[in-house]
Amino acid sequence: RKISFANHACLEVFGLGGEEYDGSRSPLDFVCDADRRKVAQDIERVFRGESVEPERYTAIDKDGKNFPALVSASAIVHDSQVVGLRGVLVDLTELAAANEALVASENRYRFLFESSADEFFMLDEKGIFLQVNEAGCEKLGYKREEIIGQDVTKILAPEIIGKSEDRVEQVIREDEVTFESVHLKKDGTRIPVEVRSRAVLFEGRRVLLSSARDLTERKKAEEAIAQRSRQLKILSNASVKINAVLNVSEILRTLVVSGIELVGAT
Repeated sequence: RKISFANHACLEVFGLGGEEYDGSRSPLDFVCDADRRKVAQDIERVFRGESVEPERYTAIDKDGKNFPALVSASAIVHDSQVVGLRGVLVDLTELAAANEALVASENRYRFLFESSADEFFMLDEKGIFLQVNEAGCEKLGYKREEIIGQDVTKILAPEIIGKSEDRVEQVIREDEVTFESVHLKKDGTRIPVEVRSRAVLFEGRRVLLSSARDLTERKKAEEAIAQRSRQLKILSNASVKINAVLNVSEILRTLVVSGIELVGAT
């Protein structure tokens, strides 16, 4: 079986674009050794009048470089006889590269998901938990099976629940959103968190990948600073009031003189 005609696009795919095709090549010349038997069988099936589904093969170009290709074939019939076949080949190189990049990206997400010390959640576009990492389970006090399939409101403080639907819609609309929230542990303990949520493509579907960082210690430090600031303000106000009724300079002069006298007396 020989290929009697190939269009310019097909010749280009195989690196033969600058050559005059002489009709001497067999389809088996353009596939890897592992696929040749299958190709030969499919060709014979077409000539027997059977229907053959599009098939993915590993093709070979002029320089011996392999590339993935999708091939479909149908019979050419004349006077009720199969006299040949016509085929369509699609170079899948770019699609394969895109799939590899997607798989690599998904693997990175999986690594970050499971290795992070922060809570990591994966939600669908309705706010339902698809996955949660081990750190999230430990911090919230739930087993993984108690969270997966549940609505995100399961872990939100009561005052946050009303905002959850708007947050999900915001992430879908803007792709990435960072905000503060309050998570509720299984035992009712409140955890202030900073949530970073992104809309990503994972295993062929769009999901929301969210990380939640515990802000408990930061909130305590901020409150301590705020409390100290309030104390200093109170002292400052008190000093102003004292200065309004007493001669502070005279008090200081007396203290200095008294100090000198005490030192001289020792």
